Amino acid sequence: MNKVKQCTLRNFSKTYGDQAIIAYARGGESKTITGTDAQQIKDIFADLLGDTNLTKFTPDEFLKVLEPEALLEKFAYKKANKIGKQADTFDFKGMKG
Repeated sequence: MNKVKQCTLRNFSKTYGDQAIIAYARGGESKTITGTDAQQIKDIFADLLGDTNLTKFTPDEFLKVLEPEALLEKFAYKKANKIGKQADTFDFKGMKG
């Protein structure tokens, strides 16, 4: 895969969110994604997936395009997008229960 195009998609993902760009690429409407960004998102996904008919791909296939390939890239991507183990509880001093 073309790393420059993948990086561009990841930047769009940081700006608009994974779900938003995937939904838009699959033919959904978006009020936030407009202009050249909108066309670039579709063009890059079509190029990386090898087909202009993006509706036939599953969301998981789009996510694979967004995921980094190298281990170091994966850690950087997870850290930047706050993916992974996160504490669901808070620990306040002096609080019981």
